[in-house]
Amino acid sequence: MNVSWLRGRTAFLLSTAFVLICLSSLPYLYAHLSCPADKQFVGLIGWDVPGTYMYFMWQKQAQEGHILFEDRLTPEQHEPFYFNLEWLLLGRLARYSGLSMIAAFQLERCLTIVMACITLYYFVGCFFVDVTQRRAVFLWIVLTSGLGWTLWLVHKVTGQSWPIRVWDIEGVNLFGYLINKPHFVRSLALVCLSYAFLLKGEQTHRIVYFVLSGLTIMLQGFIRPYDLPAAFLILLLFPSILSMRRRKIQWLHLKNYLTAALTASPIFIYYLFLRRSVLREVFQAVSFEAFTPLEMILWLGLPLLIALGGFDGWRNFREWDKPKLFLYIWVTIIGGLIYTYPIVPWGMESAGLCYIVAPILAARLLYGQCIPALLRTDVGRNLSRRLKWEERNWVMAVSLAAIVLCFPSNMVLYGKLFATLATHSRPSHIPEHVAQAFSWLAENASPEDVVLSAPPNGYHLPVDASVTAFSGHGHFTVDYAGKNRLVARFFDVRESDDFRIELLKKYHVSYVFFSDIEREWGGFEPAGARYLKPVYNNAGTAIYQFRQEHN
Repeated sequence: MNVSWLRGRTAFLLSTAFVLICLSSLPYLYAHLSCPADKQFVGLIGWDVPGTYMYFMWQKQAQEGHILFEDRLTPEQHEPFYFNLEWLLLGRLARYSGLSMIAAFQLERCLTIVMACITLYYFVGCFFVDVTQRRAVFLWIVLTSGLGWTLWLVHKVTGQSWPIRVWDIEGVNLFGYLINKPHFVRSLALVCLSYAFLLKGEQTHRIVYFVLSGLTIMLQGFIRPYDLPAAFLILLLFPSILSMRRRKIQWLHLKNYLTAALTASPIFIYYLFLRRSVLREVFQAVSFEAFTPLEMILWLGLPLLIALGGFDGWRNFREWDKPKLFLYIWVTIIGGLIYTYPIVPWGMESAGLCYIVAPILAARLLYGQCIPALLRTDVGRNLSRRLKWEERNWVMAVSLAAIVLCFPSNMVLYGKLFATLATHSRPSHIPEHVAQAFSWLAENASPEDVVLSAPPNGYHLPVDASVTAFSGHGHFTVDYAGKNRLVARFFDVRESDDFRIELLKKYHVSYVFFSDIEREWGGFEPAGARYLKPVYNNAGTAIYQFRQEHN
């Protein structure tokens, strides 16, 4: 192997990872340094902070020494049931290193960025042999974003807005995920790695790559189960369609894919087992309505439009090379999962892979057809002669233009993130008196104690207070909407004490958390209730213990 080539590739990947780490860390640094004295920066920013706390709930239990985890975001009593390798390892890392949960999160986030860069670059190499093309597509995947900036610009100029669901910075592109969703990035990277092994196995016919693919699918399944159906469908459809093209079934060839499926099958069986647990209600609660085609175009932007322009119809599939066939099978499966909603209510959970598929398909069209066609024209030849450009220079110019055209949404959304952090409000900043109350619970209560609070405080409780929440997360609180209606009735001053007592008894509630948020839920003052004993009070938050003997 050429040493200078290896050094160049390593330098490119590490320098890219370093820049991404710096850019994604600046918002955290700003949020920490600008935090007022009466607030506390929780260490998390951006979209779906409650979701990250849900992951922390598992990690916290691993840090405490548990191997099987329980759902502490719902009051229903149950035995520990959930094993997850990802959170077990991260929790143990925090435990043995002595790092706080947030410090461990930042460490894993930075390491994930490095891992993702290496993995994505390796995956892109399955479709682009030329180094310039490979690097350009890799950067396009990492830096691309949709056309949301056009809506932002029109709104700024005219004040006009439309009810279009285009997720905020962490949901628009991979760069946003690098900021605060290392969990998602690890999943996307492992999906790509498993398929890279699959394509290597198809190319070399070596069974070791199929085994590695199956192991990687299984490992990825611990992180996010929503991508498992697509993986098993690819293991079925890709070799089947290849056999159709040959008009001959090669059993040795099919055996390799069966080996990958069998290697990955334990994770599939494991999730079937989990459906017998409290996670059954969690899985049933995951439902995201599919984006409309217009919303999908706005979300994915230029790469999707170019990729659609290069589709030449399934009738030509016999002429496609194996990488192209694989990509179209993959994107068809993803589209099927998305647009069979509500039959598949969680289909949008697998849509994040579009960040990767769309730029690869778009680049294959640009590099494989558009640029060569341009260079065959008189205009292209004259420009190349005048500029002294070779095909490599055209690839670099087109790639730079594509990235620049896809980048404005990143800039807008990055700026919006800082503007939101400047308000020093929830969910990234909480009042200091609330943080102190969480600390008191962590020192004086136990994980089995159920604490009733408003949901914006509830998702903090299993992590910051080491207790069980009555309501805290849209998926992991069983009947989240129903629990929130009960919380609203509890804090409604017009509700009877008999209802409150029965509610506390039914769900084995030990404490009632009462801060600025709970005061806004209906005017009830726990201090006047004979069945609630004040056990903690500071300038803005009080904690009351339920006394069943006084009901």
